[in-house]
Amino acid sequence: MKKTILFNLLLALVMVATPVFAASPILKQAAAIGDAALNSGDGAVIKLGFVESSAKPANPFGEKVFEKKSDGHTLIVTTGTKFSQKFCELYIPDGTEAEYQAIRAELVQLNNTEGVIYDHPVKGKTYLGEIWSDKEKTDNGNTADLKLSETELSFLFIQYSAVAFQQTQGRTGIIIELMK
Repeated sequence: MKKTILFNLLLALVMVATPVFAASPILKQAAAIGDAALNSGDGAVIKLGFVESSAKPANPFGEKVFEKKSDGHTLIVTTGTKFSQKFCELYIPDGTEAEYQAIRAELVQLNNTEGVIYDHPVKGKTYLGEIWSDKEKTDNGNTADLKLSETELSFLFIQYSAVAFQQTQGRTGIIIELMK
């Protein structure tokens, strides 16, 4: 009996001390897409089942757009270069505020810090946005060794909007932007 209690206590301590990565399916997708796009290029995004689209990128820094359906969501990936650095963006048009909050909570846990509020909501428009940036790679970073899965990042930005407006380039849903 004592061995069982001791074992369960030890197991609980290991579980608490071990960081868990990407419990949410959307963040798992973002990690895989970020790893592919930022470390291996657009061909690796296609290997994840995305198809290159002829759509014009909504993100002004975007160069290519890829799409696929996964877990009931349409996923749109934009790749390109922003401020001389590779970036990719995962856009989920039907992403919800609850999914945004789950992703946000997970990022707070992974980075041991709150994100920096990007912008405040405009009256009558539900908008949420936070940024995590690496202290070594950016002038005013808030996170040491910023990573998503194994991919080192300089910048990670999440947004949610219930209505289309300028801040999100006219898009609703969830946007997750990663920059190397």
